Amino acid sequence: MTDKNILKSTILILIISAVLVFSGCGAASSNLLTVAEKEAFEDYVMSSYFILRGDDALAVSRTAWDYTVEVILPTDIATPTTATSVNYPEKGQKTVVTITKTATLNVFKVSNLTTYPNRDSINNSLEVYYILNDGDTTYDTGDEICTSDGTVDPLARESFVTTFADGTTREEKINAVLGTGITTGYAEFDINGDLTFPTPDADGIWTPPEGAAEWSSMVIYEQVEGNTYSLWSSYKNIMGVRYYTEQGSGSSLVRTAVTYERMITRDADTLSAMDNLTAFIGRLFSSDPGSNTVYTGETLTETVIRTRLSGNKKKQMETNSTVFDTGGSAIINFTASYETADDGTVISTGAPVAVYY
Repeated sequence: MTDKNILKSTILILIISAVLVFSGCGAASSNLLTVAEKEAFEDYVMSSYFILRGDDALAVSRTAWDYTVEVILPTDIATPTTATSVNYPEKGQKTVVTITKTATLNVFKVSNLTTYPNRDSINNSLEVYYILNDGDTTYDTGDEICTSDGTVDPLARESFVTTFADGTTREEKINAVLGTGITTGYAEFDINGDLTFPTPDADGIWTPPEGAAEWSSMVIYEQVEGNTYSLWSSYKNIMGVRYYTEQGSGSSLVRTAVTYERMITRDADTLSAMDNLTAFIGRLFSSDPGSNTVYTGETLTETVIRTRLSGNKKKQMETNSTVFDTGGSAIINFTASYETADDGTVISTGAPVAVYY
């Protein structure tokens, strides 16, 4: 294990140790973490924010093929087609798509491998699914996502996994899109909205307000940790939900999203609920100590991310990430604001700022 990975695997314990020494110092003591400690915290707890924010733009090669426009489909099973898109899905990222012809008529397997050249903590993200070709020779918007047998299903994914440098993995699952699980759509999410968890309803869950939308979707994700942070518990679980919606079209298109994420701890590895959406959302949003899902001292971190994209290159992000001690008290808070102008020029870099309680 490299020195950097050792640091990443111990950073949350170091944070707790620092707070035990400096608790009560207030916001003025914003430099208690070393540069290396702050970087490791960002790599781990704030990885969702950095994945969505992106990084400095990669140089675009003239040979780069933006497969988001179209990709020529392979004509035989033995010879897949590959294409590369630089600065996709976010700036500073690179995605290679591989399309393979299957034995089922008009069904092709699509593998998207995204790498993060400026993020040492994240190895890659792999999303694999099937498409049903509409009869032409290219992969484009006319080809619908399907199961391996050709049954149209926009939610179907063979895998959707992000692999981190410390060996952990994050599984994502698309649970609903407009027309499948979402009937009306989500209303636009306010970029200046609250950056704390919403109050759950009587059933212990929270649902975004409905509204007219061109497209809406909901993705849940989970990353289970082992024994690295034994000071807290034997098992940790990062779990989150990302709500996304689109309003308007063309130059007036506005795309907004809100993400709610918690890292919680248990004495046994029994947290996974990816196959039960109701249980997953109930566990994520519950604030009832008697519910045996999220109780006092179990929540270790709490993160909210808001994004807004308008036009071609204007992007805004606001995030808040709070670290709690084992007694349930907030001890460190990280905020970040990111913004680009209409031409993509960075106005605010979105570098996290730490504040100590």
